[in-house]
Amino acid sequence: MKISREELENKLSLHYKWLDGVPGGVQLNLTGYDLSNADMGYANLRNAVLKEANLRNADMRYAITTNINLRHAIMPDGTIHD
Repeated sequence: MKISREELENKLSLHYKWLDGVPGGVQLNLTGYDLSNADMGYANLRNAVLKEANLRNADMRYAITTNINLRHAIMPDGTIHD
């Protein structure tokens, strides 16, 4: 399932609230999403779930990836820079 930039930004906003313990926050779970070419550079993805996600050409430069779940994610030639 392809995700729009707007939907990704909304989910990231809810994830940041969840990380800060703000009511209404939701852990980021993008299991099975097509995130190819998505811009997640500088995003705080700590504790996010990206299982089985397609991360081809996704920009995750300088993203915080502590405890991120990438089980079975598609990442050919993928590099995550901290």
